[in-house]
Amino acid sequence: MLKATQEAAVAFPGVVAFQYGLDPATRTSTLTEVYESADVVPKFQAAAGAGLGKLLSTISTTSLRVSGPKWGVDALKPTLAPFGAEFYYTDAVIPAFSGFGELGSSHVSLHLKFGLKPGKTLADFKKLYEKEVAVVSKQPGCLQFQCEVSEDSAKNKVALLSEKYASAAAHLATNVALAEAGLVEGPDGIFATYDFVELKFGLSQANLDAPGYKDLLSQFHQVTGHKPVTIVHDFGGKCFSGVGSGNSHIILTATCGLQPGKTMADMKRLYEREVLVANACDGVLHFQLEMSEDSIGTKTAVLNEIYKDWESHIALNVALAEAGLVEGPDGIFATYQFQHFQFGMIAKEYTEGYKGLLSQFEQASGHTPVVDIHNYPGKSMWK
Repeated sequence: MLKATQEAAVAFPGVVAFQYGLDPATRTSTLTEVYESADVVPKFQAAAGAGLGKLLSTISTTSLRVSGPKWGVDALKPTLAPFGAEFYYTDAVIPAFSGFGELGSSHVSLHLKFGLKPGKTLADFKKLYEKEVAVVSKQPGCLQFQCEVSEDSAKNKVALLSEKYASAAAHLATNVALAEAGLVEGPDGIFATYDFVELKFGLSQANLDAPGYKDLLSQFHQVTGHKPVTIVHDFGGKCFSGVGSGNSHIILTATCGLQPGKTMADMKRLYEREVLVANACDGVLHFQLEMSEDSIGTKTAVLNEIYKDWESHIALNVALAEAGLVEGPDGIFATYQFQHFQFGMIAKEYTEGYKGLLSQFEQASGHTPVVDIHNYPGKSMWK
């Protein structure tokens, strides 16, 4: 019966693990259950029905421990407390399950806003950028390196360079490689070509405290005159494995805070459900929130989303709506307070259907999305 129960359980959507361990000598056993969300537990129990009741009638539960985010654990207390359950919260520590998007916060994200230095042209920039991409493509710890720049965004100093690294050490190694290639200093180097106006970093505390990383941030401050903004967070997300080159995907960088009356706990509860939906959508390449208490106050948190194509973005929005996460008092627009939307894509993705979605964003948030149509291939590796 136990083997059949295991097989049926792991086939149920949202059940990550359902594993028995047996000690025949003492006729005792353990059962480890892992669910993508607390919402899955009652659905699984309801689906199990009579079979679950039959199993429970054959065993005696001697101890039960439940851990997870506070909102989820508290939701399960009425059901599990009668079994003598002990309850533990994971909110204060970084999630440590891999395989279904929980390690999103372990990487380092850079969102660098820039224009061009006086006298530099897009042709100068493209020549440098192609050399940068050639270098970072050989760096295994560089997960993404993609610019979003057009004539208008360069002129208005709102072009974006998005970079993602597996760790702070990987970022440091990439910077060394760029310097050794002669691309940092000199009249045609990075700091002589890019005119950086905002440097935003999303990362875990462990990455911020990594040897040499704060020194690197200080160097950025000295060279650019702009102090890097660090958003230290523990939000997991969706980061897929696989390597690809090109610029055909769509990058959305949204700046946000929280709506009045909403708390970090409210956001975490909503966001965890968003990630579950994003994980089920194949065209969603990346879905990551970078938010801290400080960034809530200044409304400078970042929601970074990357899609295979425009249809994939629409598919996710439909899925989120069907899951009841868009409208209502606890939905996306009632929780996030969006300040700015910036999209980067190639021309073929900017379809009439996609323009309709962007128009809906403007109506719901009151902010007109900025769209950069570009043709700058980069590096993408989701891990």
